[in-house]
Formats: sequence, structure tokens, C-alpha cells
Amino acid sequence: EPACFEALRDETQQRWPGGAHMVSGAQQGRLLHMLVRLSRARRVLEVGCFSGYAALWMGLALPEGGSLLSLERDERAAAVARRHLDAAGVGSRVEVRLGDALEALRALPEGEPPFDLIFVDADKKRTWEYYDLLVSRRLLAPDGLLLVDNVLWKGQVLE
Repeated sequence: EPACFEALRDETQQRWPGGAHMVSGAQQGRLLHMLVRLSRARRVLEVGCFSGYAALWMGLALPEGGSLLSLERDERAAAVARRHLDAAGVGSRVEVRLGDALEALRALPEGEPPFDLIFVDADKKRTWEYYDLLVSRRLLAPDGLLLVDNVLWKGQVLE
């Protein structure tokens, strides 16, 4: 794992000792990186940024001219993410937008091109609301990838 990820993990652990487990793991980060590259995604949306670990992996995978919009409701987490994205040299390609994810999704301008890849990693209780809004607003390109983290919340199989 490159040093930029280690620095981000360390700061996240220091700032949120009880919440650092929310950082995507290195395997998940590498998977996201690979999927962005394999899909040739140019427009990526992340719903739920936290301290920016997944955004950093995806931002590094973007092609020249690609962009990532990452939504985060916590101002401190967004600031940490922005700082580490800038330090890794991808801050110009990744926008961390502060605010409630549902409100931010509703506020996206009509007529914008859809996203090639969407990664949902936010409030698990609202996953279906995010999904419904993504579908109703047609925010995902017809051949795009929709990735949803923790569909089996805490590893439990749905009954």
C-alpha cells in the first residue's frame, strides 16, 4: 500500500479511534481502483466519503480528464479527505462536496452526463433511498457500474 494511504489511515485512526473501521480496506481500495480502470470510467460518483480512503484509490485510477464527485456530510472528515487528496496529487480531479447525500443528489443539475461508476458507501439505513434516487434521476450511465458497500450489513445474511 503506497505511503499516501498509510498517512490517511494513521490520521483517520488518530481523529476517529472508534470510527476508523469505516475506512475501506486495502483490498477493497484496490478493487475499486481496478474497476475504475477496467470500466474506463471518466465520471465517478461516491456517496459517502468519510476521510477519503476509497476516493483516493478511485481518484488515482481516473484517466486524464476524469472526475470524481464524493459526497460527505461530516465537515471534519471532508477536510481530512481534501487534504490527503491534494497531497496525493488528485485534488484537482476529486471534488468532496459537503452536505446530506440525498439532498446533494437531488441538487445535481438536470442534463449533466450520467456517471460511469457510482460507489455507495454511506448511511446503510438509507441505501434503498440512494438507489431509488440514482435510478429515478438516471444518474448512472446505461453501461455503468453501480457498487454498493455492505449490502450484507455487518456480514449478516438477509433473512
